[in-house]
Amino acid sequence: MAEQIEWSFSATAVNGPSLSGSGATPVDVYDKTSVLIDAGKFADVDILPNESTAVTVVVIKADQYGTPHKFITYKQDKDDASPVKLDAPVIMLGATASRFPKKLTTLRFTNDTDKPVTIQILIGRNA
Repeated sequence: MAEQIEWSFSATAVNGPSLSGSGATPVDVYDKTSVLIDAGKFADVDILPNESTAVTVVVIKADQYGTPHKFITYKQDKDDASPVKLDAPVIMLGATASRFPKKLTTLRFTNDTDKPVTIQILIGRNA
């Protein structure tokens, strides 16, 4: 039986418009990972047991996002030359979640801040 990952969002401009939505994405399997990365260190985080291009949900959340000059980044592996700054939660649903340049198994997180960071990752995929 397929699982579901329920999601919701809300964004409101101060004194302006707002958008909100919710739904559920069916998945065959989900994987949740949590990792603590010390200040000034990196960690290769195995987020899937096998390579997959059938990813339909990616959520990455940290307990802090650094400062403009000391931040947290992630990339697909040590050879990826294009790290992405993790300055807010990452939520990818549907086709957007499968837009990683390589098959997804590992993400490398680098913590250039002065504090340890805990990162939580939720991946939903189809078999």
